[in-house]
Amino acid sequence: MGKKKFYNPQTNIFDFRKKQARSWDWYDKIWKTVNKCAFCDLNERYVIFEKNGIVLTANLYPYIDAHLLIIPRRHVEYVKELTKEEWDALRGIMYVAKKVLRRVFKKKSLWFLYREGALGEGQKTVGHLHVQVIPYKEGLVKWDYQPINWAPGEVGDRLKEEKNFMEGKYEKYILKYGAYAQTERRIVVNCLIRNSKGEVLLVKKKISLKNQWETPAGSVEGDESLIQALQREMKEEVNLSIKNVKFIGIEEDRQRVFFEGGFEKDWNLIFLNYTAEVKSGRLKAGDDTKEAKWVDINKLQRYKLSNITKRIIKKLFTF
Repeated sequence: MGKKKFYNPQTNIFDFRKKQARSWDWYDKIWKTVNKCAFCDLNERYVIFEKNGIVLTANLYPYIDAHLLIIPRRHVEYVKELTKEEWDALRGIMYVAKKVLRRVFKKKSLWFLYREGALGEGQKTVGHLHVQVIPYKEGLVKWDYQPINWAPGEVGDRLKEEKNFMEGKYEKYILKYGAYAQTERRIVVNCLIRNSKGEVLLVKKKISLKNQWETPAGSVEGDESLIQALQREMKEEVNLSIKNVKFIGIEEDRQRVFFEGGFEKDWNLIFLNYTAEVKSGRLKAGDDTKEAKWVDINKLQRYKLSNITKRIIKKLFTF
């Protein structure tokens, strides 16, 4: 069996030899002639791990063995340009990088070096936000040209073998510290709308584990009022503006919610329930809605309804 070849960025070929860490003279010449954003043109071969548009990859021009990069797919220059989902994913992948480098390469001390800003600022050779994950070694800041034991392609291939380990660590981080961390209570505004034909508006959410039909609902965000939250959710979920909003009561429920990436989480939800009428708009499923439809009130028994929706309908209608 032949010895496996790994990519050598200094010569732009695949060969057997271990190479040298980054040296500024030849590295600077490469970036002055590349004429494109290399991070926007990332080769899929070097993607080690990815979540929500944030990629973990081996640095092809490393300072030291097992030097990694965390890069947004989108071309952004500053952290402030990241979406909430991208920022959560970046933080989670920083955690994954730390754990997998400790597991595979026994690297305990790391530097996380944020590189943001336009091309040329602070010796930046690429105008694309990235985070360098640098295993620390005494004297690192004084080095310029040194031997390395692992070729960059070899680092990437080895870490890809730890996919299940990385998935587990990412899930643990996101559920504990990220957007889907446990919440004791979450306030939800919920709206039952009935039209002139005697139909009720129902939706199926993308995050529903039970594939149930329910009335449009969503969490109250920031400092918005309850009515503002209800109006926003109706616009986002079903593309409708509403009027004649009336409060009809409170329900509490514990629900298991499904999130992108296969995560499940139990939430304690307080539902503030309202009725309303359509003011304007054309019914259309929104970003987090899988389906939306008008259902005849006399045919609701045919549908698998959520517990909260059942309770609201039972209060308002008699079958």
